[in-house]
Amino acid sequence: MRASAMGILGLVLLGLAWAAGYAVSGEVRYEARAPLGAFGGVNRTLKGKVEFDPTSGRLQGRVCVVV
Repeated sequence: MRASAMGILGLVLLGLAWAAGYAVSGEVRYEARAPLGAFGGVNRTLKGKVEFDPTSGRLQGRVCVVV
């Protein structure tokens, strides 16, 4: 009985860890072309938080880039 209770507790804690989400940071690279020329650059302000649902394989959340 004690082993099954520990197993259930472990599954609950694992589920809470998945639900906590992940902090995301990084960079966005962009490039544009037009008849008058081309330009590109890197914006390193990408930040946000996402959550992963392992049952559906879905990643959802909000990520922002400051312009």
